[in-house]
Amino acid sequence: MIPVSVCMIAKNEETRIERTLASLAPYGFEIVVVDTGSTDRTKEIAAKYTSHIYDFTWIDDFSAARNYSLSKASNEWIFMMDCDEWIEHIDIEELTYFMKHLSHAAGAITRENITGTPENPGHSIDRTERFFSKKRFHYTGIIHEQLTPIGAANFECLLLNTTIGHDGYCMSDAARYEKSLRNVSLLEKQLQAEPDNPYVYYQLGKGYEMIEDYATACKHFDKALTYDLDMELAYVQALIVSYGHCLLHIGHHEAAMQFEHFYPTLANSADFVYLMGLIYMKNGLYEKALDEFEKALTFDFANRTGSNTYLPCYQIGQILLMIGEKETAAHYFSLCGDYPPALEALKKENPNMLPISVCIIAKNEADKIEEFLSKLRPYDWEIIVLDTGSTDKTKEIAAKYADIISDFVWCNDFSAARNASIALANREYILILDCDEFIKELDVEELLRLIHMHPHKAGCIMRENHFTDADGLDCVETEYIERLFPKAEYHYEQTIHEQLVRNDQTEYERYQVPLIVNHTGYLLTEEEMLAKVKRNMDLLQEELSRDKDNPYLLYQIGQCYNMLDDHENAYQYYRKAILSNLDPRLTYMHSLVIAYGSKLLETNRLDEAELLLQIYDAFAVTADFFCLIGEYYMQKNDALKAMLEFLRASQAEQFFIEDNKINVPFYKMGYINEVLGDKEAAVMHYKRCTNYPPAIKRLENLTFDKFS
Repeated sequence: MIPVSVCMIAKNEETRIERTLASLAPYGFEIVVVDTGSTDRTKEIAAKYTSHIYDFTWIDDFSAARNYSLSKASNEWIFMMDCDEWIEHIDIEELTYFMKHLSHAAGAITRENITGTPENPGHSIDRTERFFSKKRFHYTGIIHEQLTPIGAANFECLLLNTTIGHDGYCMSDAARYEKSLRNVSLLEKQLQAEPDNPYVYYQLGKGYEMIEDYATACKHFDKALTYDLDMELAYVQALIVSYGHCLLHIGHHEAAMQFEHFYPTLANSADFVYLMGLIYMKNGLYEKALDEFEKALTFDFANRTGSNTYLPCYQIGQILLMIGEKETAAHYFSLCGDYPPALEALKKENPNMLPISVCIIAKNEADKIEEFLSKLRPYDWEIIVLDTGSTDKTKEIAAKYADIISDFVWCNDFSAARNASIALANREYILILDCDEFIKELDVEELLRLIHMHPHKAGCIMRENHFTDADGLDCVETEYIERLFPKAEYHYEQTIHEQLVRNDQTEYERYQVPLIVNHTGYLLTEEEMLAKVKRNMDLLQEELSRDKDNPYLLYQIGQCYNMLDDHENAYQYYRKAILSNLDPRLTYMHSLVIAYGSKLLETNRLDEAELLLQIYDAFAVTADFFCLIGEYYMQKNDALKAMLEFLRASQAEQFFIEDNKINVPFYKMGYINEVLGDKEAAVMHYKRCTNYPPAIKRLENLTFDKFS
């Protein structure tokens, strides 16, 4: 654990402080909490994570409270946080290097801010100094306090590979107004003591901007600009951008044109370039505005979220609408993500009908098809049911919901049936679903936007596969499957576990569709599952006889053997598939790597498992892969490397099996800490598991003498 103290000040934060402290817990930092007068459970909650809790009498001075927290830290190096923030990513190795070699500098982190209201949140990004040596820095200013070098005028600030989340300004309008008035009151007090401090004028302007008093905000911004300012300072650049937006809010469009003289200095700021586009647009200079908006789209980073992405696209769309280019305007609106004004514009320019035919093949599905189709009917798409020989009421029930019902003589070929159902479709795009896949979530507006944005690609839906494991526990495995595509460009091949291919046989790009389905097809009795696996195995082996080196077929046969508990044959087929093709762009390949790696560890093939390290960079995406590598290091008795992989798993955004995102990583970190003799850390990690039986058992029987 590195010698870093995280310092926080808090007051009545019982609803938020645990989130902050829990995000810090995996790193083993010393945590110092300075309470400024809580009357709720803030200190009680903090005590679960740290014993370093101190009281401080509030004197309307944030710097005084910050500096008091520094005095209570036992470490020289400080990481400053607030209770409305949480760790999203932190690079421990980088912090260690910084402390050894860059002690004169301060480290800035990236802060992703959730703004707006809980009902209509917004986003922005800023960078703020948070990592420093308390021997060299302290805080000044009673509010919006600044990190200041001790005995020096300037200091070097370096951006760290660390990101925190922040939602302190995501609140109701009334709460924001009250908070802003408090801030303004303290800033006015500070201004009396520092009447020539441009930073205070800037913060006053921001305070009035927040309560939408744009005229008063402009006065303070204007006053700040009367001083000789360093244009390289981040707050000065933010001041100019805020000032420009406030001028536009109060209709001073011509006055905003003076901002052109800042262009030579701020041409590399997406926020400023976007602002200039707005200024030109408000002054009727549409060609200049289009140039600025297009330039803003070339930037990789913006402090104001959207200034380099959806906001310029939306404004370009608005200008194109004014000059009658509706089709091109719709394209730019479709690039705006979930930006409400753009979605509204798309609604006006597009018909309500979804240009999608849902194609389904069915046989004797009377027990589930009504529930399945009833979840489809509310959406305005064409429903096609291809029946492959039902002898129950499947077709009778389907007739209540489907637009087209057709018969198909089954020929042991799923692709043939899929392609026959597609041929019946009358709409431009095809969505493939099965009767055991029930819609869980669907964002229709986003679906429409993505179709316009990716007209030739294949869309992947998220399928949550429900099954019961060997211990009788209910499990969910997540996978992404190509299911949405333009009818004219794709078809299916292979008799079973059919694959989507382009008609011209070229590789295709994929995107994620905002559709989640619950798949219950694996919730079968042991007898039913055995019969299904054997049927699939026969069809797969027949297909493999025609295409001997197809890695997908090899993988699926391996899966069948695995379900039959034939681990040696499963390993052999997984290995053949891996050796045939190892393309991480293929959606099934990540699952194959996990299956192959797991089988290597199960069968104690540690030497061969070193292959996993060679492909690490290509597959280090999912929590499942990180857990697999963690297990490998555990078997190699390398506890520290294993801990790092399980920590990465807990931070990964993607996963196939939900337990691999939270329960497994924290359980394994708890177990490793227990083995290493750190009982406190072990208990902390076990408690972070969510009703995970192995963790509950270890908590009940925690001992350093014996490990089960």
